[in-house]
Amino acid sequence: MHCAYESEEVECLYDYSLRFRLHELTQVPGCSLTLKLAKLTTKVVILRCYSQLAKLHEDGFSLGGCFTLRNFMIFADDTIKVTNLADGAILSFSDSNGDLDYWQFVKMVQDEVFLKQAVPDDLHEWLRIVSRGIKACHRNLLANHIHLMEAFQGYGTFVSMYQQFRTIEGSDGWADLLNSLGHYFFVRNQRGGGLSPPEFHNSKRSFTYS
Repeated sequence: MHCAYESEEVECLYDYSLRFRLHELTQVPGCSLTLKLAKLTTKVVILRCYSQLAKLHEDGFSLGGCFTLRNFMIFADDTIKVTNLADGAILSFSDSNGDLDYWQFVKMVQDEVFLKQAVPDDLHEWLRIVSRGIKACHRNLLANHIHLMEAFQGYGTFVSMYQQFRTIEGSDGWADLLNSLGHYFFVRNQRGGGLSPPEFHNSKRSFTYS
């Protein structure tokens, strides 16, 4: 049940995605590369939608992948709730049902929010992790992923984590850590004889997760 104030000031995610421009083009300082990045407001909305699913799972329920962006309602105070579900849509939680929710969430963002166009670069890696299912990454880590942060917050977090990374170089477990992070550019550079920042590549990426 919603209060009268909520009922008057509400729109579904479908209408929101049509009404607003969800991304912006940003030139990387010091080079000619331009990136397609999600606006901060877009990140906030997508994260809050994900948080609704995560909270549902935490409470022992799931939707088995049976939802669309029309089921996510945005209220005047910027809260988001899952509503207008079909009878019997709420299921008991299981790993398989949770995976279906995650897969449908990624598909919803790709196909319905961004209308099957290229997903912004900063959301691509986060969605790739979500697409791997509930066991791939704890929901608290996904909710605090660096790519969903405001730019200065993300930069500060990266610098702090990078400094910690450097302090443990050569310690016990260092080789295992490198292997677990091996898909990042700077880790591959470390294996070649020294840490260096990631390289940027101006290439079109397919939104196919594996």
